[in-house]
Amino acid sequence: MTILNNDSDFLNNEIYRNIDPYLILIKSYENDIKIDMGHIILLAILLDVEKKYRELINKEGKLIARKKMEDAGIFVKGTDYVSGEYLKKKIGRESRGAVHSRLQDLKKLGFKIVSKPGRCGGYRIVEVPQWFNQKSF
Repeated sequence: MTILNNDSDFLNNEIYRNIDPYLILIKSYENDIKIDMGHIILLAILLDVEKKYRELINKEGKLIARKKMEDAGIFVKGTDYVSGEYLKKKIGRESRGAVHSRLQDLKKLGFKIVSKPGRCGGYRIVEVPQWFNQKSF
């Protein structure tokens, strides 16, 4: 079972296709936040992970769902937080700092992203702003 789309077909991801980059650009301009495609890709990944995780929980239960996400390298072992290492690879950057700074920008735009610091840390998106018209979250 494939947990998430692989890199080669990421642009065909339903959540990614449903994100309106123009709306995000407008909101970032209004808030004086500089964004790039990395922001949008991270947002799409976090939304996709949450969606897939909920689907797996409903189908197989929380423990099995979390284990599958861990085995796929998405979740940090023993948590339901998306690994910073996983995210940095997805946006093609060398440091997790690049992930952290982009997620901070998304928080400023109203996305509620919780982070857990440290070795077993990671990220989860728990709420989207009202202006963000994302049907699948």
